[in-house]
Amino acid sequence: MGDLLTFNVQEIEVEAKVVNLRRVKWNSFQPNFVILFQTGVLEDAPATFLASLGGLDKTRRLQLQNQIVKEFPNVSVIDVTRMVKRVLKISDQMVLALRLMAYLSILAGLVVVFSIARHEVEGRLWELNLLKVLGARFQDIQKM
Repeated sequence: MGDLLTFNVQEIEVEAKVVNLRRVKWNSFQPNFVILFQTGVLEDAPATFLASLGGLDKTRRLQLQNQIVKEFPNVSVIDVTRMVKRVLKISDQMVLALRLMAYLSILAGLVVVFSIARHEVEGRLWELNLLKVLGARFQDIQKM
């Protein structure tokens, strides 16, 4: 707070003082402006504008994009809907892969538990047979 920062806004240097901080939701697809200037500070600097079209159906959105490009040929239109769908598809595939790995881990754990239990049973049977060979009675074995 209170630091002086110099910004190069398309070859125009603008000096600004940090007066406050705020939280930004980086995971939203809305513009997140990290630095805000007072009105009038950037009036002489070259401008770049950014807008988002939310809540429109696909046909209306395409019509509006085509109309904007027709009327303003220097405007770049970027459709993030396809990119968002692609990211969601990839994340769904990652979730599926993680679930598969979790199920395989559970299966491997069950195999290990079964193997340990089987080994213990075989060991007990060997001990039981040894005790019988040595002449232990059934009542004595039951007490163990």
